[in-house]
Amino acid sequence: MIVANKSHKKIVRKILSSSFKENGSIKFVVKNDKTELKRIERLIDYSFEYGLTFGKVFLSEDHKSCCIMLLPEKKKTTFKFDVYWTAILVLKVIGFSHVLKVLNRESKLKKFQPKDAFYHLWYIGVLPDNQKKGIGSNLLHHVLDEYKDRPIYLETSNPVNIPWYQKHGFKIIKTLELGYQLNILKRETLN
Repeated sequence: MIVANKSHKKIVRKILSSSFKENGSIKFVVKNDKTELKRIERLIDYSFEYGLTFGKVFLSEDHKSCCIMLLPEKKKTTFKFDVYWTAILVLKVIGFSHVLKVLNRESKLKKFQPKDAFYHLWYIGVLPDNQKKGIGSNLLHHVLDEYKDRPIYLETSNPVNIPWYQKHGFKIIKTLELGYQLNILKRETLN
């Protein structure tokens, strides 16, 4: 497993953009128009920068899978994210007409995040031609080994992924209906 840095941005963009282009949660956030694929790439760029700043980004050794893990205690107000990247997100990803519904979704999600320390598995993806070969599971095992001292939360809108997460110790704690189903899962501390 490689801890990613800025030089890995293009490969992370490729992995996550291709993995999430049909994802219900991504489609909820990204304005659906003729530039949708470019908007998804910009969302992934934002997420990559956010992950580097407030967590860690991991790549598999073969560069076929990646993961963004957020460490909520690292989150603080910064000009870069609170002004610059938020402007990019609104103007080039979400669109003004979708901002309120995205903010409403984020507010609902925050209600199910604990007040105590936790980790947030924000993204995990595998290049589509390499899925179902154990690459994602291998990366997830490494991440789970590193982050076992606190509960880990994640959200998924893809029901196909739920048994995979459950196989790795996650349990559904809530399902939100947002025009699509968003499942919130939690993996308990292993210490």
